[in-house]
Amino acid sequence: MHDRQLREYLARAHDLLVEQQEKKRKRLIARHRAQRQLIFARALGDGDLKSALATLDSEAKLLGLYPNAGAKELAKLAAALGLKAEEIEKRVHHAWEIHVCRRQPREFRRACPRRVE
Repeated sequence: MHDRQLREYLARAHDLLVEQQEKKRKRLIARHRAQRQLIFARALGDGDLKSALATLDSEAKLLGLYPNAGAKELAKLAAALGLKAEEIEKRVHHAWEIHVCRRQPREFRRACPRRVE
C-alpha cells in the first residue's frame, strides 16, 4: 500500500466519522427540543408561566438564538489579533526587502528601504 492510498483511506475514514458525529448531534438536538416542547406544554397546561418562559428561553439558547455572552469579547480579541497579524506581516515583508536589497550590488540599493519601522 502506497502513502497516497493510505492518506485517501484516512481521509475517507475521517469524513465518515464527521458525518456520523453530525447525525448524532442533529438527533440529540431534536430530542432535547422535543423534551423542552413537552415541558413547555405541561407548564402552560398547569398555568406555570414562569416555567414555560424558562423552557422557551432554554430552547432558544439551545438553538443559538441568543448571542453568546463572550461573543463581544471574542470579537474584540479577534480584531486586536488581526491588527497584530497585519503589523507582523508588514514587518516581515519589510525585513525581507532589506535582506534582498543587501544582496544587490551597491548601485541598485538606492530604491531599498533603510530600516525596519
